[in-house]
Amino acid sequence: MGVNRKRNLENKNEGSHRKNKKAYNRNETRENSEKAERRSKEQKNNTENINIDAETKEEIIASQDKSMEYEKTNIMKRKNIVETKEEKALNKEEITETKEAKTVSKEKIAETKEEKALNKEEITETKEAKTVNKEEIAETKEVKTVNEEEIAETKEDKTGNKEENKRKEKTKTEYNCEITGRKTETADNKVENTQSKKEIIEDKEMGTEEKRKSAKKTRKILIPIGIFMFFLVCCCTYVAIALPYQNKFLPGTWINGIECSELEEAQVVELIENRLKTYCLEVTGRNYSDGTTETLLGRITAEDIQLTYSENSQDAVNALLNGQNILTWAYRKLSDNTYNFQLAQDVSYDEELLKKIVSRWEACQTGNMVAPQDAHISDYSEKYGGYQIIPEVEGTKFDIEQLLELLDVAIISQEASFDLDEENCYEEPLVRKEDEVLTEPVETVNKWLGAEITYDWNDTEIIVGKELLREWISMEKSGPVLDEDAVAAFVEEQAKEYDTYGKRRNFITTLGVELSLPSGYYGWLTDKEAETKELTELIYQGKVVSREPIYASTARQKGMSDIGSSYVEVDLTHQHLYLYEGGSVVFETDFVSGSMSSTPDCVTPEGVFGISYKTTNAVLRGANYVTPVNYWMPFYGNFGMHDATWRNEFGGQIYIENGSHGCVNLPLDAAAAIYEHMSTGFPVICYYYQVDPLADQNADEEWENEDEDDDEE
Repeated sequence: MGVNRKRNLENKNEGSHRKNKKAYNRNETRENSEKAERRSKEQKNNTENINIDAETKEEIIASQDKSMEYEKTNIMKRKNIVETKEEKALNKEEITETKEAKTVSKEKIAETKEEKALNKEEITETKEAKTVNKEEIAETKEVKTVNEEEIAETKEDKTGNKEENKRKEKTKTEYNCEITGRKTETADNKVENTQSKKEIIEDKEMGTEEKRKSAKKTRKILIPIGIFMFFLVCCCTYVAIALPYQNKFLPGTWINGIECSELEEAQVVELIENRLKTYCLEVTGRNYSDGTTETLLGRITAEDIQLTYSENSQDAVNALLNGQNILTWAYRKLSDNTYNFQLAQDVSYDEELLKKIVSRWEACQTGNMVAPQDAHISDYSEKYGGYQIIPEVEGTKFDIEQLLELLDVAIISQEASFDLDEENCYEEPLVRKEDEVLTEPVETVNKWLGAEITYDWNDTEIIVGKELLREWISMEKSGPVLDEDAVAAFVEEQAKEYDTYGKRRNFITTLGVELSLPSGYYGWLTDKEAETKELTELIYQGKVVSREPIYASTARQKGMSDIGSSYVEVDLTHQHLYLYEGGSVVFETDFVSGSMSSTPDCVTPEGVFGISYKTTNAVLRGANYVTPVNYWMPFYGNFGMHDATWRNEFGGQIYIENGSHGCVNLPLDAAAAIYEHMSTGFPVICYYYQVDPLADQNADEEWENEDEDDDEE
């Protein structure tokens, strides 16, 4: 917008400049025309004078050379022709400048039309400029006509006689002087015109600036006045629309449940009074027989309770109408909001009639009022395999006095419906099925009952599932309870049944004798305390897992016969050792066991044991000895198997008088061979025969030996 305004100002200044230039050209053309006329008159006078002189002096000049006169005449003609051409050239330049001015003016007019921003003053100035151009063109044509006349006169001069040519020579100097003077005057006139042109431009610019300032002042005054007038018209229109609402209700108005938008006072009064006559209140609630909601319990009409207004309706409606703000009509009309009003007028009715009507309803009979029941947790359900929440029973019992008070409010408000459920008239259960006091215990107990632990208890499958858990878990008032003592008793019972540690075992020796041997540090032994704790935690977490119990001791093989087919058999009676692998003897050797003639602590114990660990290059320490050994394989405390490099003989009856401190002494190579087969828990069976199965065989061998000795003797 600023750029267009600037262009308009520039166009206006340029138009003013062109106008001043054209005025200057017009003035100059007029001056030139006047000078040409004066020059023509002077030439005519000079010609007349020359003719008169020629007549008187005709005889004097007759003798001059005709040829010289003719040349001089030609020179003058050429000069005149040159001057005429120069004047024509000047006129052409003026015409060209005029045409250029026209072209510039046309371009400016075209630009002004495109921008659509020039005012009437610029258009007027453009028209004036065009008029000036036309006048200049007309003046230029007049100058051309004068020049043509001068040329014609010059031609007449050519036909003159010699005397005239001589006179012209005499007047040549005067004529040249006159031309020089005229040129000087023309230059002076141009300087004056230039100064005049500058003054005109300056005056025009000053006038334009003054006009611009005046236009700004005018706009500053007119714009606020226009805004004020527009605002005033809008306000008057708004108020004019609002005034009718002094006698009618605004949009969105509801009175006593009746839409009264755009209605007048009398219309609203008629609607309200007619409604009271036909007023009926429908009361709904729960069906006392099946508990369904929104069942119609009864109706209350205006006639039944003699309902009437205690005040004039017209006064109340008039007060409401006068209290509304009519200037809010536009907002009320454009918005979808509703504005509900209750008339500040009282209604009256017979309360005893209302009480009789309500008391006759079937829902209000004592026998039909069912008290609510709280939600609760069921007993253990075989069908669902757990506990359930029994939902609450809503019931149909309510307080009739409270109902009458609420109905009073509804009648005064002229409500069309009343629901006992919505108004919370019924007695409510104290505990509902969604209450955390029920949901959390049921979720917890069913989580416990969902646990299932499948045991591999010494090669026997034992399942802890719902059958056991329902006996261990009970639902108390405080919540579910797990009988941890029952869990401990269960673990104790299973350990007693399936543990082999500490129990006597029947063992068939290499010699085929079945012995009953005590248990040493060998067999399956349940860590009852740890397993009880673990099983209890699994139940609390509701886990479903398969596992083995936590053992304090294990055997090489599961089952009650847990020795297996790989073991070391130590025959203490015959001081002979057998190493079994997979049911076959892979190695055997003699040994020396604990001394039988020393203290009982030195006697090698019998029973079923397991290798505690094995090591090489150990030092055995006792109360009165320190013995280094190469291979050490303990199986019962400090009792074990090791090499005895200090002995030269093994087996036989050495152990009785010269036995060890309780360990099984082995030859070095035998100890090394046995050491390679040993691992933690490898069974070691030590035993004494109560009856030596080889006693008869030994006796026969001794008898045979004696007979051989006798024969030798």
